[in-house]
Amino acid sequence: KARPIQSGADFVFLAHSVEDLREEERHFTLTAADLVLLNPNTRTCPIFRSKRDAELTKAIYTRAPVLINENKLDGNPWGIQFMRMLDMANDSGLFHTREQLEERGWRLYGDILALGHFS
Repeated sequence: KARPIQSGADFVFLAHSVEDLREEERHFTLTAADLVLLNPNTRTCPIFRSKRDAELTKAIYTRAPVLINENKLDGNPWGIQFMRMLDMANDSGLFHTREQLEERGWRLYGDILALGHFS
């Protein structure tokens, strides 16, 4: 069945056979503007299982922006900051061996080290 000419590209993902290409609900169209909306930082295309999934995602991104748009000066409307909670290299002084903990009164109960009595 011929498709009308559109201002975007026809996409189908997760098609494992020629028969999958015949399923209309798998086909959806995305424009260049849609790709900027969905992934403004890399402009890569996310994978969708169906036209409904693509339309739903576009509707969500139209209403709420991405967390951080690296291409805009005011591209962080949520005020998000990424930080490490624990860094194995920089925080290595916070880690102790079992022997060090036992010297400080910690005891092993099964597979749990606890300070004081563990029940």
